[in-house]
Amino acid sequence: MAVTTIPTAGIADDAVTIAKASGFGKIGQVLSTTKTDGFSTSSTSVTDVTGLSVSITPTSTSSKVLILVDGNVSESSQTAGGAMKLFRDSTEICKGTNGSASNIGFDNMRRNSGSDESKKFAMNFLDSPSSTSSVTYKISVKVEGGTWYVNRTGSSDNNSLVSTITAIEVLA
Repeated sequence: MAVTTIPTAGIADDAVTIAKASGFGKIGQVLSTTKTDGFSTSSTSVTDVTGLSVSITPTSTSSKVLILVDGNVSESSQTAGGAMKLFRDSTEICKGTNGSASNIGFDNMRRNSGSDESKKFAMNFLDSPSSTSSVTYKISVKVEGGTWYVNRTGSSDNNSLVSTITAIEVLA
């Protein structure tokens, strides 16, 4: 009679190694940046959010990189529009197919009242950089009107909010 199940107690501690484990994604490395200070821009050009980037060097060209972003944004008026964008080096990724769409667009971010409100922005994207060179993932903003703020509200420079960007290498 064939044995189809081996009890855990019957497996030697050194019999199974990570090198023998396959068939599922393994985590190679996890790098994260936390931005605790504020940022503001009124530029209608795409502008990098200083301090909201992370660099990673994949160990294989077949590795994928999972990007997780969690942040806070506010604006100077109820009619300020714009978008948060995700870049790998100088290439925008995680965007619509028509080329002009933004990955997180806030068209006329309407506040309920006052200027002490911020909105959460979050994204995740599984990238295939096909590289073993260092790549940098960063958040940029494109403002269509008014001033946009990261990690603060429109009326306060009390930088009490936090934003993060995390890169997780998923090995093939």
